[in-house]
Amino acid sequence: MFIRFVTLNMDPESEVCAGIFTVAYDVLRTGDICDYEKEELKDLLLWFGRNLDAPTRFSRSRRPNAQSKAICWFKPTAKEHLEVMRRLA
Repeated sequence: MFIRFVTLNMDPESEVCAGIFTVAYDVLRTGDICDYEKEELKDLLLWFGRNLDAPTRFSRSRRPNAQSKAICWFKPTAKEHLEVMRRLA
């Protein structure tokens, strides 16, 4: 079993519901939130940048020139990451 946090927004590249990270970065770019919310969002994303290992492969396919349309999931044992992810959501 794996856990994925999604939104109702459809991601045009992967053609599935956009994940929380995608939407969080979109919100930072649009600036449609209060300053204190923006700071908290930045802090949470920074935490993930420091504490979440980047995938070694970012494609659904193992072909050498496959498009990068990866969908990321959390293991249920990643308790701290899931806790912070719930705050981000």
